[in-house]
Amino acid sequence: MDSTNTYEERRTYTGVDPEDVCEEWLQGFDNLFYKKFGWGFEDNTIEMKHFYKLPFMMKKMPDFIVVNNIASFLEVKGYSKYLHLKTADYEQYKKWNTIMPLSFFVYNFKNKKHKIIDWHEMKNERIPMAEITNFEVDGKQIYKIYLGD
Repeated sequence: MDSTNTYEERRTYTGVDPEDVCEEWLQGFDNLFYKKFGWGFEDNTIEMKHFYKLPFMMKKMPDFIVVNNIASFLEVKGYSKYLHLKTADYEQYKKWNTIMPLSFFVYNFKNKKHKIIDWHEMKNERIPMAEITNFEVDGKQIYKIYLGD
């Protein structure tokens, strides 16, 4: 099971949804407010015939708004050996980061651990070291990011 499978196939195969893992992690903090924000959850759906008409940035909404000392966005990603981040999605995350700070919750399916990568680390350390290649499924350009675990 890898990035050539659909999101639903990967989630079903692993039995783990990284967004659920992230939400469970967020629930463990006192004095922290979070709200599901993106399209990937039951209460916030839109028919595909309407979704296609949205501006690209709106299709790439971060998964959570998190409020502690400051308000920020949190985007959830799952991976096995490499984190695959579409270059077009990365460009939209840049825009979201201008509204509020954006970080990534990345969940490793193999070792069942997560880490938080803030925007500056992603932009200044991870992306410059990433291999740029094409996604096997749809041919879209991606950053193939090795996270060292």
